[in-house]
Amino acid sequence: MSIYLKKYKSRVGNAKISLEQAVPISQICSKLNEGTAKRVKDASGNNSSLYFWDFGKRASEHIKIGDIIIIQTEDELFWGNAITHLSDKKGEIGDSIGWSRQFETPWVNPIGFDKIQKSYVDVRINSELKKALLGGRELVKNFYAIRADFDINVLSKNIDCTDSEIKNIKTPPSVERVNDAKTIVQVNNRANLIKILASFILGLILGAILF
Repeated sequence: MSIYLKKYKSRVGNAKISLEQAVPISQICSKLNEGTAKRVKDASGNNSSLYFWDFGKRASEHIKIGDIIIIQTEDELFWGNAITHLSDKKGEIGDSIGWSRQFETPWVNPIGFDKIQKSYVDVRINSELKKALLGGRELVKNFYAIRADFDINVLSKNIDCTDSEIKNIKTPPSVERVNDAKTIVQVNNRANLIKILASFILGLILGAILF
């Protein structure tokens, strides 16, 4: 079993469709031809629904059934064990899942997970992932093989929420947004101070003129 990390610099829209929630197999198959639907059902085993993701052609070539894949977006983290790996040149399965295509390019390597765990990216999570990358290597752009002895459980420590509770947690602001807010407050405080000093000086000048 290998452990991989896929990093995205921003949020990814398709995550809400197939990582935030499992997709019913019956829903996917209802939009497929008989042959493709049978492949999906056979690959899904006894699971009535699965989570799905496509890591791209080159990254998918490294992934095997049973591997753990971590998906890091701007402020969210998803991870789970791959239990099925489908090949679909036309991208019909991805379309049936509900994924939006990028530049009309089909998603041809949908990978299924029976369970996905979720967390938010914070200072502790970033530190753990940086340690995980020590001794690892980048296989494809933004797709890394990380240390085989990495304890995946550290990603979920102190996370004691149900699935529905996680979905209702407001996304914490990024460090950049917090810093921007601090800067705005500092600028406003300086502007107010300048106004007070200007009023004081103007009062002194008027007082000197009048008296």
